[in-house]
Amino acid sequence: LSFESRAQVGDFLTLYVQPEVDGNEEFGAARLGTGYAKLTLYNVELLVGRDSLWWGPGLFGSLILSNNAPPLDQIRIGSAEPFLLPWIGEWVGPTKLLGFVSELEERRDHPRANLAGIRGTIAPLSVLELGASYANMFGGTDRPRLSGVDDYLRALFDPPASDQAANRRFRNNLLFALDGDLRLRNVNRYRVPSRDLRLYGEFGWDDTCCNSNYVPLKDAISGLIGVHLLGLFEIDGLDARFEYAESSKLSFTHNQFYRGYWTRGEVISHAIGTDGTAFNSRITSRVDDDLMVGVGMTRLVIGNTTNPVSGSQERRWGGAIDVTYRFGGVYSLFAQYQLTRTTNRNFVVGHDGFDNLVLLELTRSFR
Repeated sequence: LSFESRAQVGDFLTLYVQPEVDGNEEFGAARLGTGYAKLTLYNVELLVGRDSLWWGPGLFGSLILSNNAPPLDQIRIGSAEPFLLPWIGEWVGPTKLLGFVSELEERRDHPRANLAGIRGTIAPLSVLELGASYANMFGGTDRPRLSGVDDYLRALFDPPASDQAANRRFRNNLLFALDGDLRLRNVNRYRVPSRDLRLYGEFGWDDTCCNSNYVPLKDAISGLIGVHLLGLFEIDGLDARFEYAESSKLSFTHNQFYRGYWTRGEVISHAIGTDGTAFNSRITSRVDDDLMVGVGMTRLVIGNTTNPVSGSQERRWGGAIDVTYRFGGVYSLFAQYQLTRTTNRNFVVGHDGFDNLVLLELTRSFR
């Protein structure tokens, strides 16, 4: 059970809070799911608090940051709206930049490790957006610890640091990704079964080869591709989306951060983890201005970032149906039912079963 509330003070301050309550017959807990204060001045946003980050064009996952793991406690700064860079802005187009730093939990491989990241996007054409993402897990309160600005700069940016045993003090788990999003209109004239079309993809890699963190290694690359058909069969309001992602046997793993690219039990990037695959599809139909119906299908093969050589993979196959209805001018109701068949749950062979999930969400706007 959760609820959310947002307050806006002028054009410069946003306050948001989303507490959550979990419980069953034997256990109950309340916590802050998401909560932050965001200050906006001169097209610069500064956010302090707990929030999720999603980098990249994917709908069902991302190779760097997604909402698969719980929200991060962070300080974040970036551009509120796209802007033109000096000198080269005319050629690269509207640009957005974002950076953050976060402190992870105490109970993990290296307590209170940090996670930092930078992302930039450009739109050189009205139909094309390109992005680049960088994330780095480093540090921790256990020994040997970083001390001084020089140490932090080396852990953040020095390629030879990484996960080599001789560099335990400068341990860092670096991830990179490049992505693109192409939007095409009126493609039905080329016998495509939709009015408009989006094609998008993401290519990622981490902890690499050639004594450098920046050169991709085949065994540590991951990829994501997607197709978004808008106006399917030239029917207004009927859309379809198909997305496939795949990771390799070293994706999201690390020698020193031995749990991998992970926080609070979940992979920070895509849910597939190490050596996994995902195929997702979703079709939505906007019946009228107030009613939308959706149906989706998911097939996941999930690898273990902590012990990828074990060979045990969790597999999920399922579907979902949902309805969104707006009423009363200020209310919106979202209802969804999901059914999933899971095998080798939590990478335990033979731990199989069905999962049923009912989600109800009521939104009331005070604007």
